[in-house]
Amino acid sequence: MVTDAAGQPAAKAVVQLKNTKNLQIRSFITQEDGSYHFVGLGVDVEYRVRAEREGAASSWKTLSVFNSKKTAVINLKLKSKKLH
Repeated sequence: MVTDAAGQPAAKAVVQLKNTKNLQIRSFITQEDGSYHFVGLGVDVEYRVRAEREGAASSWKTLSVFNSKKTAVINLKLKSKKLH
């Protein structure tokens, strides 16, 4: 699930999934409840995932090859970009 800085579901956020072996990036647009999912992931590949919406972004999180769960759950929280 993706939430905004206030903890509310972030609808229509872009979630990017990056394959760390071949650097391919897949994207998914979150549902109204902030949920997202990717299917067909390799079990021998490490992935990085992050979300972005309207200038706010989450940090990158890693889905490790050592995660043996059939369904991995990675919640992402959007943070406003800091102005320099």
